[in-house]
Amino acid sequence: MLTVEAGLLARKDSLEAEGARLGEVAATTRAANLEKRLDELATFYNKLKPQPAAEILQEGTLSDTTVAMLMLRLQPQHMGKIMSSMNADFAAGITKIIQELR
Repeated sequence: MLTVEAGLLARKDSLEAEGARLGEVAATTRAANLEKRLDELATFYNKLKPQPAAEILQEGTLSDTTVAMLMLRLQPQHMGKIMSSMNADFAAGITKIIQELR
């Protein structure tokens, strides 16, 4: 009976370790996908005029953190123009998040 229990405990530990490993792989994959999507969005927003870009970003479709991460990928001069076209309170909030991300 002890050998069966020991075998089951070993199997349980092995499954838990494999589950943890798969969780890490999934998190890494999600992070890589997010990075890719942000790079694609940055390419798109770098081509938009600042005012329409600011209006779209302020609509709330993306989380504020995602907007901040996106802004960091834009060309600095274009980022400044978009930020200056934003509502001052929204731009201040995004600026604070950008500081926290760095």
